[in-house]
Amino acid sequence: QQMLINLLRNAMEANREQHPDSPSQIRITTATAGDTMVEIAVADQGPGLDELGIEQMFTPFYTRKNNGLGLGLSMSRSIIESFGGYLDAAPGKQGGLRLSCRLPRAETPVTSRKNNDDG
Repeated sequence: QQMLINLLRNAMEANREQHPDSPSQIRITTATAGDTMVEIAVADQGPGLDELGIEQMFTPFYTRKNNGLGLGLSMSRSIIESFGGYLDAAPGKQGGLRLSCRLPRAETPVTSRKNNDDG
């Protein structure tokens, strides 16, 4: 949950930076990734980052924000990796940035049903 909140907050701030007085969109998509993973992606319409910025964005204390600490994405990536997943970024197809998180699919517990014949 914290990772998704952080990605959404970053997307909103990026959109405000690029489109301060006009509407903008954030696209959230989910998909299965193979048999064992699920992917959640957040794409913004912000200014995006160059290749160097994308490489550095997960480094602790790296930030482009005036009041940012540079810990949100680094912590999000660490949390995701502790669950066996990963968090990555790429330029968006229509500008901006697309962050994608892949996590292992949770096992669905099998519940047993008792046949209750009382009559």
